[in-house]
Amino acid sequence: MTGTTGAAWNDPVKGGELAKSQFDRGADVVYHAAGGTGIGVLQAAADAGKLGIGVDSNQNGLHPGSVLTSMLKRVDIAVYSAFEDAKNDNWSSGFEVLGLKEGGVDWALDDHNAELVTDEMKAAVEDATQKNHLRRDRRSRLHVRPVLPEVRQPVLTSARRSIPLRRADISFPECSERTPYPDDQR
Repeated sequence: MTGTTGAAWNDPVKGGELAKSQFDRGADVVYHAAGGTGIGVLQAAADAGKLGIGVDSNQNGLHPGSVLTSMLKRVDIAVYSAFEDAKNDNWSSGFEVLGLKEGGVDWALDDHNAELVTDEMKAAVEDATQKNHLRRDRRSRLHVRPVLPEVRQPVLTSARRSIPLRRADISFPECSERTPYPDDQR
């Protein structure tokens, strides 16, 4: 863990040290979900001849051949869906999780990592995309576990109730059209 304050997201040296420690203990791949700190994780992977996994946007080009893939946070899908709900007078507050199946998150495949990703890996992602492991509550909203429960969370107060704001990937099942990234090879 890199810390519990906002500074934890912007310490590439600490990220590199933690990744090096994991590689020294036998890890072959380290996935970072650490903002700027993750840049150090990817550098450590490249230095060690190992693999890292980027997050939020396509980071494959930072260290070609050393970044297995990047988890893409498709905020555009969430925003579009929220605006569509508002336009149709169907918007409500709360959490909604969008996974691979809903297009809220994705993975990057391009010239920088194509040789690293096997057909077996692609099949595993496709299989995961078809599954939905999220349980729904009474309002058909999806339950979300907080990613960082030890960090104090701000609260948004609506007319109906207080809603804790937590860092989460957002997905909206109503959005089925996928907008590819320009260098996407799928």
